[in-house]
Amino acid sequence: MTVPASRRHREGGFTLVELLVVVAILGIIGGAVTESIIIGLRTTTATEALVSGSFDRQRLATAFVPDMQSAQTVKVDEPACGPVATPPATRMPVVTLSRVDRGIVKSASYGMEWTGGGLKKLVRRYCEGGALVVQQVVVEPLDEAKAVAVPLNTADPVCTSASEACSLEVAVTEPRGVQSKYLVTASRRAT
Repeated sequence: MTVPASRRHREGGFTLVELLVVVAILGIIGGAVTESIIIGLRTTTATEALVSGSFDRQRLATAFVPDMQSAQTVKVDEPACGPVATPPATRMPVVTLSRVDRGIVKSASYGMEWTGGGLKKLVRRYCEGGALVVQQVVVEPLDEAKAVAVPLNTADPVCTSASEACSLEVAVTEPRGVQSKYLVTASRRAT
């Protein structure tokens, strides 16, 4: 039995026009999916940088404000309390806040330390009686940190033992190159 020619033609598969239409539609869908993935990754990276910066600010405020409120003396560029493992060339003191509690000197030192690759971090070292109790990284990565008096006095812009309030100014460049500065301010309690 022979099959008519018109029926043999229909069983042959897809036409070239049909295949081209399908390829064009798949290309459009693939382009849209790729673009949405790229936008999602960019948004995720930016959000992670913002969250990281927010966490650094919160961690700095959580540590610095109570230290400043209880400080009886404020010294700028004072060496860190307790033994320091990093060599002097890789660290720079920023501010030390001290108080005497039941005859024991308690102090919190904030200083910049350089890590591998030239990155800096702000480290808080808390000591009692000259012995290191806690060391924690407060901000990382860090560009610059300095102690400034509040209100800013042009004649004496740093914190001193006579300053009623003191701020810690921190400059940070986020991983994506966005620079930001923030100021954490605290007042000393009246004695």
